[in-house]
Amino acid sequence: MKENKVKSVLVLAGHLDDSILAVGGIMRRFAKAGAKVHVFCFGNNDEAYAQIGGQPLAVKKGMSQAVAAHRIIGASS
Repeated sequence: MKENKVKSVLVLAGHLDDSILAVGGIMRRFAKAGAKVHVFCFGNNDEAYAQIGGQPLAVKKGMSQAVAAHRIIGASS
């Protein structure tokens, strides 16, 4: 069996769902192999609202969905 030499991985993403959509399978593979997978998203979903005053709810909803999705994938942080 080949030893995993990668100890940690950092994924940089523009939006909260970009990491899952673009490299979710790769992140899962590294996590299953024992690497610590860390994700940094530059956006916080503050543009995903249609009604005036909807920004705080959009941010809260987007963040909770992103955290759940990354937890399923196996991201450490």
